[in-house]
Amino acid sequence: MEGPLFNLTSVWLIDLHSNMLQGQILLFLSPFIYYLDYSENNFSSSMLTDIGEYFSDGTAFFSISSNNLSGIIPESICNSPYLEVLDMSNNSFTGTVPQCVTTMTQ
Repeated sequence: MEGPLFNLTSVWLIDLHSNMLQGQILLFLSPFIYYLDYSENNFSSSMLTDIGEYFSDGTAFFSISSNNLSGIIPESICNSPYLEVLDMSNNSFTGTVPQCVTTMTQ
């Protein structure tokens, strides 16, 4: 994925689920994104190790469910103070789930 979509600065909701997107998930650099949904695509990489840094400004919903993602869930996901919904189901992650994920309030 590339192009002018990544230069948007005032978008707060991005829903790209069920679009057969593939490759590595790219995150949008915008302080306003509240909702980001990449579920039900064909992404087949590992998660970015610094993914939590992208969510430090207010992202509350992030879904990457039902892709072909693998590898570990990075500890940096714990640096997401506003994250309320984190859906990583139906992937092939390995290793230990970071403690902050297991203690998130519902």
